[in-house]
Parts: sequence; C-alpha cells; structure tokens
Amino acid sequence: MFLTKIIRRASLLAMPLAYLLVVGCDRKEVAAPVLPQVPASRVEAPEFREKMRQDAAGQNQVAARLAAIEEKMAAIRARTKAPEADPEWKQLVAAREACAAEMKEKLKGTRADARAALLQQAADKAAVAAGHAVYATESNKGK
Repeated sequence: MFLTKIIRRASLLAMPLAYLLVVGCDRKEVAAPVLPQVPASRVEAPEFREKMRQDAAGQNQVAARLAAIEEKMAAIRARTKAPEADPEWKQLVAAREACAAEMKEKLKGTRADARAALLQQAADKAAVAAGHAVYATESNKGK
C-alpha cells in the first residue's frame, strides 16, 4: 500500500515533467550584442575634411599677414641703407616674429588633429579586426 502510493505520486509528477521535457518552456531569444559602429576612414570623413579646410584658411590668413610685413620690410630695405635705423623696422621685426610663432602654433594644432584622427583610425581598424566593432555603412546606419 505504501509502495503503491509512492508509485502513484511519482507517476503524477512524471507526467508534467515529461511534458516539459518534450515541449520545453518558452525561451526568449538572446539578441546578438550590438557592436559599436566606426567610420571606415576618419581621414576621409567630411567633418575631418572641413576641419582641415578651416585650419588651412587660418594658416593662409597668417601667411598673408606675414607676406604684408615682409613687403613693408622690403620697401624699407629698398629706400635706406640701414633699415635698422628706421623707427618702423623694430615693430615690423616683432610683428614678423609674432606671425611666425602663430603659424608654428597653427601647424602644431593641425598636425595634432591629423595625428589623432590617424591613431583613432588605426584603433578602429584593430577593434574591427578583433570583432569588437563594425564599420559603419549606409546599410547598417541606425541599427
């Protein structure tokens, strides 16, 4: 009698367990991880190109000021044998040095921007190769 009760209860438990084993339970599909998208080329990006154009325009303005200073200095040299005696000469020399220093700083900034873009592009390439990112294309934008 005791044994029949145990068998009966075991068969009652076995039915739902067998059902769950055969049918299974609802599992939610695990979504694939969304990888960050990186541009294929940071150097070819329109934002980078525009930044480089703006930097070049700034450098051209400084170069134009420097050329004007050099013209004034050439005019002083042409009219006097000792240009250092001219009262305007020292101001022009100081202005020329200031323009040269400004040009060096602008070039330094432009080089730093370009270097940062190239280093980031190399890091992006390594991340894509390692499977940690994907290149952004028109087909996967917004995903």
